[in-house]
Amino acid sequence: MKYITYFPLLFVSLIFTLNASAQNKAKLDSLEQLFSTSQSLDKKAVILTSLFLNNRNIEKQKKIYTRSKRLQSEHPSSAILAIYNEYMTLFLASQDSSITPSMIKRGLHIEKELDNYTVPLIHKIRIVDLIAELYQKTNQMKKSIEYNFYSIKLIENGVFETNQEKQKLLVIGYITLSNSLGVIKDENSLKYANKAIEILESSSFENKELLTGIYGNYTITLRRAGLYDSALVYAKKIEQLIPPSDKNRQAKAYHLIASIYTKLENYENAKVYAIKAFEVSEKNDRIFTSMMASYILGKAYNRLEQYDSAKISLERVAQQAKKLNQTDMLVNVYSELTFTCRKKMDINCAFKNIELANIYQDSVTQKRREKETKELAIKYETELKEATIEKLNQEAKIKDLELKNSYYIIAGSVILGFVILVAVWIFFRQKNIIDTFEKEQAKLRWRRAQINPHFFFNVLSAIQMLVYEKETERVSKYITGFSYLMRQVLEGSNQEKVSLEEEIKFLNTYLSLEQLSLEFDYKIIEEAQDESDELEIEDIFIPTMLLQPFVENAIEHGLRKSTKSEKNIEIKFTEISQNLLQVSIKDNGVGRNQERKKQHISRALEITKDRQKLMKDAFEYEIIDHKDENQNALGTEVVFSIKI
Repeated sequence: MKYITYFPLLFVSLIFTLNASAQNKAKLDSLEQLFSTSQSLDKKAVILTSLFLNNRNIEKQKKIYTRSKRLQSEHPSSAILAIYNEYMTLFLASQDSSITPSMIKRGLHIEKELDNYTVPLIHKIRIVDLIAELYQKTNQMKKSIEYNFYSIKLIENGVFETNQEKQKLLVIGYITLSNSLGVIKDENSLKYANKAIEILESSSFENKELLTGIYGNYTITLRRAGLYDSALVYAKKIEQLIPPSDKNRQAKAYHLIASIYTKLENYENAKVYAIKAFEVSEKNDRIFTSMMASYILGKAYNRLEQYDSAKISLERVAQQAKKLNQTDMLVNVYSELTFTCRKKMDINCAFKNIELANIYQDSVTQKRREKETKELAIKYETELKEATIEKLNQEAKIKDLELKNSYYIIAGSVILGFVILVAVWIFFRQKNIIDTFEKEQAKLRWRRAQINPHFFFNVLSAIQMLVYEKETERVSKYITGFSYLMRQVLEGSNQEKVSLEEEIKFLNTYLSLEQLSLEFDYKIIEEAQDESDELEIEDIFIPTMLLQPFVENAIEHGLRKSTKSEKNIEIKFTEISQNLLQVSIKDNGVGRNQERKKQHISRALEITKDRQKLMKDAFEYEIIDHKDENQNALGTEVVFSIKI
């Protein structure tokens, strides 16, 4: 029957009121002290949110939220304050029964944004739990369960101040997951409830509110699985845990026990506990619990053949159900009254009540159909909007592709012209720089040596030929590579060092562009000190543009003049020790002759010596001429030893 779903909601709510206990007061006081002494705006935002989450009193939460908004107005540029205020806004809005899809969207946005900041793990877990709750309230149980699992994963992988805190969060996570699975009647519900109880009973939890909440949910799961004897054991534990002063939960616990005795067909005990629940509820003006207890009491009286008492209880339920607009309960109570009247041989009474049961059943059915129709309409509208958006996106992509195809050659020519102008501008700008200081002269020679201007024109000419041949994909590829190279040249002139990862990417791009005008093969090798490890190229830094002039020499004066059918360059990075990196640049070209040594290599040597002086001997190098036994040139190798 529908009313049974009342109990899981009851005991879940108990779990999330734990932070309001006196035990939590010391933590709230400590957070307030931290807030008053903190100088960091980001820390203040985090502390206010912790105060908000640890204080379950709605009015106090609103006051904390007002403080946070005031702080944001004083510091409007603070991104983390903006995110946390949106965080608190959503938590307050979720207290309302009217949950909208936009609230879920906001929750997903906040959860993603928190990844950009260093925040307490519990803040991340709480927003994930809230998203799961919002999905559940909008009947999206599959998504809700997905976020239940995500929350548990965060807890399992997280680090907490104490192991007990982690255990408590895991217990709550598993029992919440169990409830969600129970809603869709998934058989794994009991499995995860058992996990929660295993952790609970193997730990030293003394918080009676926590134990009451967990045992309450576990009892519901056991009852749902038909394990009534076990359910009764835990329901009795709840009875013992609830203090006599807490009449509200005491009445609900009595009612829970009465409902289990009903399932066990022990109607005498069901009657005893139903009377207890009714009396406590009536004294404390708890009409809903009173109605639920009276229904079980009436049912127990019927099975005990005390029909007059049954009729009194059930008629009282009918009055309360009408007042509370509980249509499902009206169907149940009039059906039970029909049973009472039949047993009393009161045919008119039986007909009257069966007619009322049918009327309210029709009302329930109608409401259910209206709800289903409304949900289908919303689903249809949502799917229609998504389909329309997808169609518009596809049309936009098609138009974009058509536009690109129509103007690709023109755009390529414009970009090519622009790149040529930039290249010429860079060349003449570097050529005309004069500095009177020795250090700046060394820098100037280094910058001039970064990339030979002839390389620009060779590459641009090759790209121009590809444009004429309408090889648009290759044009796009090489213009992108050339643009990257240009950007690195410009940025590199202001940087002393670059990561090995960026240097390798730069050399790959440079060599691939050189291959446009010369056919050769190359490979770049990385070797760590420990052969079983990989070289950590993102954490190693070397002088900017140190290697490129020698790679260029290898191509222009080694390979380009070679008549060999196979031309190769090998660049090898070897980690000698934690503080030393060896780099070799080896080609199989024509080797060095005396004229090349004077005209070209000496220029590279001069530049490199300037770099050494500028960087205070941060590296050393040597040039090796490889020859065969007949003294014929086999190629040239430059070996750098760089301090890292």
